[in-house]
Amino acid sequence: GDIPLVTEFHKIRIVDLNNGTVTTVAGSAQGMLEDTGTLAEFDQPRHIAVSPDTFTGLISDTGNHRIRKIDLHGAFGACKCQDCGTLFTASSSSSSSSSAGGR
Repeated sequence: GDIPLVTEFHKIRIVDLNNGTVTTVAGSAQGMLEDTGTLAEFDQPRHIAVSPDTFTGLISDTGNHRIRKIDLHGAFGACKCQDCGTLFTASSSSSSSSSAGGR
């Protein structure tokens, strides 16, 4: 089924559509910390993409300019957050495209 994940106040939350319960699965405070569950920290998470098998969520951690990954396998309270790398900026994408043009 669908996994309704939302971002709110530096946290990743899941909404139970049956009873309206909202549970924080990752994040607690503003910052940049890879950890499990609410020990992880985000800075303005904006968008979430969930893999087709629903085991992985990718989050644009806007304030940290990072893509973060959470492992959704198992209990939601044990989500593991990992850093996937830096988000592209206009300056980095233009320099990449100019170097790629020479190939």
